[in-house]
Parts: sequence; C-alpha cells; structure tokens
Amino acid sequence: MEPTLAPGDRVWVDRRAYGDREPEPGEIVLMRRPDQPDQVLIKRAIAPSASPGDSSGFWIVLGDNAAASTDSRHFGPVPRSHLLGQVVSRL
Repeated sequence: MEPTLAPGDRVWVDRRAYGDREPEPGEIVLMRRPDQPDQVLIKRAIAPSASPGDSSGFWIVLGDNAAASTDSRHFGPVPRSHLLGQVVSRL
C-alpha cells in the first residue's frame, strides 16, 4: 500500500465498519485474500463487482502501488464476507 502505508506501519481498524453498510469506494480495508484465506491484506476498495452467477456481494480491491501489489488483478473480485474492517488511521 505504499506510499499510503509503509511496511511496519501500525493501523487502527474498525472491525464493525461493514456490519450494516458497504465500503465507500476509496476506503482502505482489511481483508482476507480469497485464494489464501489465512492471509490478511490491506487494500483500497475500488468498486462493487458482479461475479459469475452472482450479481452482488463482491468488491474490486487494488493496492496503491500497482507495480508491486497483489490485488484483484491477480485473484479477482473479493467476496464481501472477506472484508474484515475499515482502516481508519495509521498509528
């Protein structure tokens, strides 16, 4: 997520942010990687996305450093259930 966040930065995450609302495009989210659910990533929510066979419940996420980011360009749209919370500040 460089330049927004650097390796080793600590962040404050609101884990209740998406209980009753969808992310706003541009928000930074804590999420489970869809193809490796034990791995947690921080990415920017870009837009809701339809997935084959389902018209809702997925998000496109991208890292701020496109050249070095593993994101929806690699693993596709992220299920809404994999969004764990909103990054609200860097500590």
